[in-house]
Amino acid sequence: MVEVDIERYDPNKEVDWDLFVESSNGGTLFHRLDFLAYHGERFKDSEHHLVFYKKEKVLGLMPMAIISDTGSKICKSPYGGSYGGPIFRRPLNYADSREVIEALIGYVSKLGAGALVMTLPIWPCYVHYSDTFQFVLMETGFKCVNRDISSVICLEPDAALYKQLGSRLSNLARKSRRAEKEGVKVVHRAGLNDLWKVMEVTYSKHGVRPTHSRKELEWLMEKFPDNIYCDIAYLEGLPIAAVMFFVVNGRLICSFYLLQDPYFRKTQALTCLLYSAILRAQNDGFKWLDLGTSSVGMKARPNVFRFKEGFGAIGVFRETYEYTFA
Repeated sequence: MVEVDIERYDPNKEVDWDLFVESSNGGTLFHRLDFLAYHGERFKDSEHHLVFYKKEKVLGLMPMAIISDTGSKICKSPYGGSYGGPIFRRPLNYADSREVIEALIGYVSKLGAGALVMTLPIWPCYVHYSDTFQFVLMETGFKCVNRDISSVICLEPDAALYKQLGSRLSNLARKSRRAEKEGVKVVHRAGLNDLWKVMEVTYSKHGVRPTHSRKELEWLMEKFPDNIYCDIAYLEGLPIAAVMFFVVNGRLICSFYLLQDPYFRKTQALTCLLYSAILRAQNDGFKWLDLGTSSVGMKARPNVFRFKEGFGAIGVFRETYEYTFA
C-alpha cells in the first residue's frame, strides 16, 4: 500500500517552498519558485507544483508544469531551469523511493498527461548521494532518454579528484599572470551592459541565440544579486571575455556562459577569468565548479571537452528520465 500522498502546492498552506529547497539534499536554485518567476506570464497557466507527504509530514517537493505539445499534455520538471525532479531532505531508501514514484505515476496519470519528463540534478549537487531513486525510476517504467556530460571541477583539496585540478593550477596561474602583464584586468561582479557586448560577439559567431534574453538576465541579477552575477575581463577598457555565474546551491557554482571575443582569444582572458573564479569559489567554500555541458543530445563537442578538461574538469552524467502513459 502506497503511504505517500501528493498534493498540488498551495501557497496559502503552511509549506515554505523555498526554505525547504534551501535545507534539502540536492535542492537547487532551479527548484526555487522565486527563481522560476523570471518566466513571468509564460508558464503561469501551466504551473502545477507538487508536495509529497508521508504520515502528514512534508517529504519532498517538485516544481512542474503541464505543457501542451502537439495535442498531448506533457508534465515537465524542469520547465524553465537546468534541473528539476523531486527533492527530499535526505536520500530515500528503496521502499520510500518506490512509494514516491508509484504515487507520482498515479498522480500524473489522473492529470491525463501523455508523458512525465524529469531532468535530475547532477550528483555534485547532493550532500548525500544515492542512485537508488534512479534505479527505481527505471524499475517502474521510466526510460533514461538523455545522458549528457556536465564538466565539473573538484574544489576540495582533500578529495582524490582534486588532483585533476591541482596538477593544472600552476599552469593556469602562469597563463593568468601573462594575461595580466599584457593588460588584461578582471572585474568581479561587473555590469550586464558589458557582458551583453561580449555575448553578442560570441553568439553572432556561432549563429545562435543565448538561452536568456537580456531582459531576463537583468531580472535575475536584480532578484538574486548574491546568486547570479558576471565577471568580465577588460583590455584597455574594452570588455573582451565574460563568464556568467549561477550559485546552484551551497555545494556547487555553475558558469552558465563562457564568452570570449574571438578577436582577442590569444590574450588568454577567458583562462584568466576562470582561474580567478576557481580560487574564489574555493575560498567561498564551494565543493564544485560546473563549467556546463560538453555534449548536446548525447553528442560530444570535442573542442568543448578539450577546453574544459584543460582546467581539470571531469565528466558527470546529467540525466533525463521519461515515463510514457499508454
